[in-house]
Parts: sequence; structure tokens; C-alpha cells
Amino acid sequence: MGDDDKLRAAGDAQKRLTEATEQLAKLKQEGAKIGLMFQHLGIALSSNPEGIVFDGESSPGFHTSYHVSHLEWLDSNTIRALVRDYQTELTKQREAEQNLKPYLPRT
Repeated sequence: MGDDDKLRAAGDAQKRLTEATEQLAKLKQEGAKIGLMFQHLGIALSSNPEGIVFDGESSPGFHTSYHVSHLEWLDSNTIRALVRDYQTELTKQREAEQNLKPYLPRT
């Protein structure tokens, strides 16, 4: 393999590593968002369950502590897809790191 081929291969590996790392960061943010929603819902369930209000409903006589409209998109399939995507991107990142190793300076 010539020097140009090695540089191209290293550049390609670095590009795949960067893309996977960026995608993992996005997926981590999405996971954190879901976790925070569950945390808030859990706090509301333990401290003021009668104050949890779903879209189209009201809680007459109760103080609304949590509005659940923004959770309607969240189901087990959403979480499953997020986990699957994260695992896929993590595998891509690890493969890219392995592919890049031969082109890094030895320490």
C-alpha cells in the first residue's frame, strides 16, 4: 500500500470515527432527555399523583404537577430503537478506532 493509499485509508477511518462519535453524542442526549422525563414523572407519581394530567384531561380540584402530553411519542419501541441505534453506533466507533490504530504514531 502506497503512502497516498495509507493517507486515504487513515482519512476514511478518521471520518467514520468522527461520524460515529457525533451520532453517539446525539443518542446520549436523546437518552438523557427520556431519562429526565421519567425522573420528573416518577417524582410526580410519588409526591402528587393526582396532579398528573394527560392531554385532553383536567384534574379538577388538584394542583397540576406534571403534564404528560410530551410523552405520547415515547413507548417501548422508541426506547428499543434508541438502544439499538446506540449499540450500532458504538460498534461503528470501535471498528473505526481499530481501523485507525495502524495509522497513529506509536507511543
